[in-house]
Amino acid sequence: MKNKLVILVTLFTFSLVQAQKEKIELPKTIEEIEFPNDRITVLFDVYLEKNGILHVKDSLVSYKQLGDLAFKFGLEHIEVWKFLVLAPLHIDKDTPYKYVDRLKRELHQSSVKYYYRTGHIEDVTSGIIYYVHAPSFFYRDIIDDNMDSIRLKPYSFAGYREKDTLERFLDNLYSKRFKKADSILKKMNYNKITFLKNDSIQMNNKKFAHTEINNMYNEVKGLNICFISFSPDLLYKDYLKNISTIKKVALLRHQYKKEKPYFFHISGELQKVLDNKKIKF
Repeated sequence: MKNKLVILVTLFTFSLVQAQKEKIELPKTIEEIEFPNDRITVLFDVYLEKNGILHVKDSLVSYKQLGDLAFKFGLEHIEVWKFLVLAPLHIDKDTPYKYVDRLKRELHQSSVKYYYRTGHIEDVTSGIIYYVHAPSFFYRDIIDDNMDSIRLKPYSFAGYREKDTLERFLDNLYSKRFKKADSILKKMNYNKITFLKNDSIQMNNKKFAHTEINNMYNEVKGLNICFISFSPDLLYKDYLKNISTIKKVALLRHQYKKEKPYFFHISGELQKVLDNKKIKF
């Protein structure tokens, strides 16, 4: 009798999660994702509802569980020349960005790459992929080769042989040497970009529509680094349109054969630290 009850509960939970995932309304199609031909692409599907509830595959999970599962999944496909591990992010278009930020932090800590799914929920190639630098102060590791013993370790950018100014800034920032990071930053040209609600981007206290690609490029072309922050009421659909615009600005930079600027996300994790240390970009 107990076995039958367990089966019924499992089936009910599966049906409940499926119904919740079907409520997710993805943003419209932006571009097509191209998967490599020389490796096997393995997908770690993540679903995020607008109320912040997470699912991995067919299971409800917490944010920490998401990170641990992603980390284990990556270790199971560690052969980099054989597998490409990607996490398609199925996120409801009206989700507050703060939930998206928490989700991405867990994936960054697990070293799992991701892309944003758009269009029809069954079309795995529809989405947008663009890696804006946004590391975490911590990364996941295992203890004594035990897959079930996962810990968070402080992250440090200490592996550069020849550090340029930007790399030294990142090294000191994420090693929490804030005074040194601030002194390096003062030697660089930078500004702050804010993603606003209702499809607009603010640069140097000027608002730009998504069509003003050339004007935005002119605002950033002489800079070393652009810090991207987010208005508190930002929704995922606005974030996705803005990041798609920044991607076009970056492509324009390459068209003019310019290496700079470097786009850098101010994550919620980083913002809390900056607020406590009274540091502003």
